[in-house]
Amino acid sequence: MTDPKTLACTNNPQTSKDAAKKMVASGALGRQEKEVLYIIEIWHSDSDFTTKDIAVKMLGYPYHKAYDICRKRFSGLANKGKIELVYRYEGKEPFCQRRDGCQVFRLK
Repeated sequence: MTDPKTLACTNNPQTSKDAAKKMVASGALGRQEKEVLYIIEIWHSDSDFTTKDIAVKMLGYPYHKAYDICRKRFSGLANKGKIELVYRYEGKEPFCQRRDGCQVFRLK
């Protein structure tokens, strides 16, 4: 189970911390992560993607809401080893690939 403390920063207001606890307790966090992962597996199992690519496919939400959900859930999915950032190597330093202003991910 996700710790609500990791969803809200220590310097966030108490209302943010309470909302994080409510997301975990209600199961909404898990449902959103499963929904985002489902879209990724269906549409991008063999290709890379950005938050914008996934948000466009979430038809049950207005785009701005879907984008916000994706943006927030990608870090949790990456921490759980479900998705990973795509890196490019030019010279000795790897750097995170970006497309359309967003970091590029792939299914792990």
